Amino acid sequence: MPMFRKVAKRGFSAGDYSVQKKIAIVNIGAFGKLDAGVTVVDMDALISAGLIPRRSEIVRVLGGGELTRALTVEASHVTRSAAQKIEAAGGKVVLG
Repeated sequence: MPMFRKVAKRGFSAGDYSVQKKIAIVNIGAFGKLDAGVTVVDMDALISAGLIPRRSEIVRVLGGGELTRALTVEASHVTRSAAQKIEAAGGKVVLG
């Protein structure tokens, strides 16, 4: 019998899934997929647009892509580059 089958299996595990936080990551370039009537981008708007999964608890906004209209973004975390692009387009960032 090969040695790797005799040795106990040890190593890294994903941990307890019930304790882990569900973090959804979205780039500001994806905000272009939102309806034209949406002015406030929050977790509900992102879920209804299909940009993040329903099980998400935390939304993290990254600065990838371009933003063409003024939006108010409500998220748990917003990177510095994303905040600069949102404010340059005339929008506002609300952390919460």
